[in-house]
Amino acid sequence: MERTKQDRAHFRVQHIPIEEMFTAQELLDMRTAFEAVSMGEAFVTLDSLKILFEDMDLQPTPSDE
Repeated sequence: MERTKQDRAHFRVQHIPIEEMFTAQELLDMRTAFEAVSMGEAFVTLDSLKILFEDMDLQPTPSDE
């Protein structure tokens, strides 16, 4: 059952537009948070990303990393 959940989550990430997975407010919050940790750069470090996810109460599984 856990494998099926992982497969479905993986499919959603690859095939469903992000606008359908999150509300407009959630997308704005994520954009603001990413801009804060990227400090004007075009990328975010893995450590910063992990902290960002924790702050947003998102908990990716090891297979998502």
